Amino acid sequence: MLTSFSLAFFPLTAEATSMIPRANEATRELGKRIDAEPGGHGGDQEAVVRRIYQEDHVEEKLVSQEERPLLINLTALVKAVAGRRK
Repeated sequence: MLTSFSLAFFPLTAEATSMIPRANEATRELGKRIDAEPGGHGGDQEAVVRRIYQEDHVEEKLVSQEERPLLINLTALVKAVAGRRK
């Protein structure tokens, strides 16, 4: 039996499901971008975080996330990508 509660969440689930392939591709592209960056910065992960933050958040305004959580997420992503190389 469907209730109004379950109907209210079905469109969100379908919408979220359609976003997964785009999110996966965006994650891969960001990984490639991060992977290409540290060599140009002598392996300085913090410089990579600052550069991506400056380009995407400050200059292009591509990311609407607040500064602190964005920097935490970028730092974790850069660390993870750097860890793949080892």
